[in-house]
Amino acid sequence: MIASKRTGMIDTLECDVPLTKDTDSAFRACWQQLLATRQPRIVLDMRNIPLLDSAGLESLLDLKDRCDAVGGMVVLARPNPLCQDILRINGMNRDFQIFTDYVHALGSFSK
Repeated sequence: MIASKRTGMIDTLECDVPLTKDTDSAFRACWQQLLATRQPRIVLDMRNIPLLDSAGLESLLDLKDRCDAVGGMVVLARPNPLCQDILRINGMNRDFQIFTDYVHALGSFSK
C-alpha cells in the first residue's frame, strides 16, 4: 500500500512495500499527485518500508528535486536500520533531513 494523508498543511506519504522498480510507478504517481495540487510539504514515513533499491533511491531524489523546484520540502521519518544504511551508503543522508521520530519530522516544517 502506498497512500497519503494530510495533517494541517503537511502531507505524509506512507508505504508498506519496498521502494523498488516493482513499486516505483505507484510511488511516483502518489507523490506527483501531491505536487500537482499545492506547494509540497511532505513527510515520507518510512517505518514500514522494508527495503530500497536503486529505483527507489532515484525516485526519492526526483521527489526532492521536484519539491525544491517549487519551493517545497520533503523529509524522511523513521527509516528502519537497513534503509538508514542504504541511505547513508549512497550519501543520501546528506541530501535529506532524516528523523527518527514522526512528530519531530512534522515539526521540522515550523522552523
